[in-house]
Amino acid sequence: MPLEDGDEYAPRRTAGDAGAAAVIEGSEQTQEKVMWLELGLCKALIRAVSHLGYIAPTPVQAKAIPAVLRGVDVCARAVTGSGKTAAFLLPLAHLLLTRQPQKATMMNSRRRFIRAVVLLPTRELGVQCQEMLRQLLQFTSGLTVALAIGGVAPAAQVAALDAAPDILVATPGRLVDYIHNYKDGAGLDLTGVEVLVLDECDKMLTVTLQDQVLDILQHVPEETRQMLMFSATMTKDVDEFAREHLFKPLNIDIGHIALQSKLRQQFVRIRITPETPTPTADDVDAATATTAAAAAKGSETPREKRLRQKRRRAERASADDEDMQNGAATAESEQEHIAKVKTRYLVALCHNYLKDKTIIFCRYRTTTHRLTLVFKALGLSVAEVQGNQLQEERFLAFEKFARSEVRYLITTDVASRGLDIQGVATVLNYDLPPTLTAYIHRVGRTARIGQTGTAVSLVHEVEDADIMRKILSVSGAINDHQVATVKRRDVPDALLAKATKDVDSVFPQVRAQLAAEQLEEKISQAERRYGATKDGFLSEVTTKAKREWCLSREERKKRDEEARRLYEKEAEVTINHFQNELSNLAREETEILQRQRKVRRLERDKKTREEGKVKARARELRMKSEKKIQAGVVKKLKQRKIRQASKERRAAARAQKGVAPYKHGDGKQRNKKSRHKRRMKKH
Repeated sequence: MPLEDGDEYAPRRTAGDAGAAAVIEGSEQTQEKVMWLELGLCKALIRAVSHLGYIAPTPVQAKAIPAVLRGVDVCARAVTGSGKTAAFLLPLAHLLLTRQPQKATMMNSRRRFIRAVVLLPTRELGVQCQEMLRQLLQFTSGLTVALAIGGVAPAAQVAALDAAPDILVATPGRLVDYIHNYKDGAGLDLTGVEVLVLDECDKMLTVTLQDQVLDILQHVPEETRQMLMFSATMTKDVDEFAREHLFKPLNIDIGHIALQSKLRQQFVRIRITPETPTPTADDVDAATATTAAAAAKGSETPREKRLRQKRRRAERASADDEDMQNGAATAESEQEHIAKVKTRYLVALCHNYLKDKTIIFCRYRTTTHRLTLVFKALGLSVAEVQGNQLQEERFLAFEKFARSEVRYLITTDVASRGLDIQGVATVLNYDLPPTLTAYIHRVGRTARIGQTGTAVSLVHEVEDADIMRKILSVSGAINDHQVATVKRRDVPDALLAKATKDVDSVFPQVRAQLAAEQLEEKISQAERRYGATKDGFLSEVTTKAKREWCLSREERKKRDEEARRLYEKEAEVTINHFQNELSNLAREETEILQRQRKVRRLERDKKTREEGKVKARARELRMKSEKKIQAGVVKKLKQRKIRQASKERRAAARAQKGVAPYKHGDGKQRNKKSRHKRRMKKH
């Protein structure tokens, strides 16, 4: 897993005080390249990672692997695509390969126990984790891996559990089912578990999965277990869970920004224009009748006028009733219009720009299926992944997309976490998610481990305003020169017009196909109800053992309602948070402007005072100079007058004595200078 140029490896820091959790912080941009041999892994694992082409560990691997090998609990956060899965699988495999099973050694028994459990939130992520474990253990022997996920037949999984695998990769729901109902209620034995891993721990500790995780923890011995928690985003629930269930955890935080630095973010603003309906023949006839009635209005009698007003009141009352009945249909048509406009933008982008492997994320399963039908009608190679499909169909769709048999994968958030698909060039958000955490995990499917990638989002300027502020705020955060670029992208009108024509031509076909599928679903539901009624009579004769669960039906219903309430509350909190944030920003901006005005005013006053002092000093010097010059001029004039008077006196005296006057006594200026003047000039 290569690093960036100029990376630096910071030395580990452990807890200084007893009971205090240690914290390691770092950044991918300042991490030196640490070789695999320096981490203390066995040669078989180093050979496996070298065979897979991973030259050097990533920052999260360089910090997490030595900590896990020391046996401490770890809570690590790093950006998506930074190699977190290998950061816990490699030391986990090393520990199980190099030390004896703890419970079997204590009991002096040869019985096999499950030694490690890796919990993941989705089935696809579990399959990916099992495949990565198989690749890492290809040069080893003695370790077995089993998979326990929902949506597939349990027979093969039960057979694998009967052999007591060393590592169990599971989703919480299926593992809880095996804990309570395995072997006719005997339950799955987890007392030999030495390491418990929670991948995507923030998702694992949501309302829908937290009860199952806690039920699993009750069956794992607390005294001997080592817990590892990894995710790209952390929440307050994760912090509280770590304080309660982890022992002196080592917190590893690689950077303070959750987006990759080589991720290019582009946002396309959707312009929703009101749809102009095409006038029908009935509308034309009604308009013609209205015009004719208006022309004949001037010649009608009072009785005809009363009848016309009565008919108009009756028509208005019936129109109000129809509006009340068709209110939901009108709202649905508006939503359909918005979906059609967004589909036009999506098709324009896919036809002209997005020619490589692209994952398209939608918020709802119905939207995912409708877009898939549109793409197939337009001849685009596409696969879909959503919750209404069978698990085999989901696996097949992922396999086709990974082998590049299809170019586009349209999916819900079920594929937003942890999945590592090679060669994904673009992630497109058809619907922006309601939370920043979901956005971070979505765009993390590209720009993985030093590669570049693009995240394109279709933005509705009203509905997506709140999440856009969050995205822009986290994209502008800088951590050691790590910045996720943000740009606005426009679709040319010519390309949009062509896409509009294509989408409008296939939309009636898609609508008819969806209606046929809904009818088929209703028929199958009716058949299932009939079959359930028929089976009810048989169940009275042959009853099966009741399956147990960690929650009752009422508790599950309350849990689902609580999850829905928290989801809606999170959206409201997001809106309130940003409203408060905007008001705080406005207040801070006003205070900053006031401070800047005050500083400028003080600087201006200071500058004015300094300029006044300089001008006063210059004026004073000028006045002194003028006085000196004036005094010198007066002195020269006086001296000239004195010399002139003395000359006149000497001339008068010489005249009285009869002596001839001096040579050049005519008073004219001579060009020839005296020897004294010439000497002074030369000097």
